[in-house]
Amino acid sequence: MWRGSRGVHWTYLDLAFAKTYKEAGDVESEEAVVSMLKTLGVSTEGFPEFAREKREALTVQSDEILANGILSTPAFSLDGEIFLGREHLPLISWTLGGRKGPPPV
Repeated sequence: MWRGSRGVHWTYLDLAFAKTYKEAGDVESEEAVVSMLKTLGVSTEGFPEFAREKREALTVQSDEILANGILSTPAFSLDGEIFLGREHLPLISWTLGGRKGPPPV
């Protein structure tokens, strides 16, 4: 959960975007994230531990997603079926709504 204000959140995104596309700088490493947060005056207490703790769970989830054949986004899994692309949202909505009426085509 983001603990900063909405303004700080958007400022972080602006900073990360500039570092990525203007400077070709690192924005993915733990050190880079901590540095950017500190630059914005955001407390990083507990962040390194949180990042390390969640990294393994994210790797497991990513491996599971790839094993299910989801290679791009947006991707949706519903009732054992994988839908790639947002063009399937009407069908997904129809399915989740109880399949009432004719299916969207």
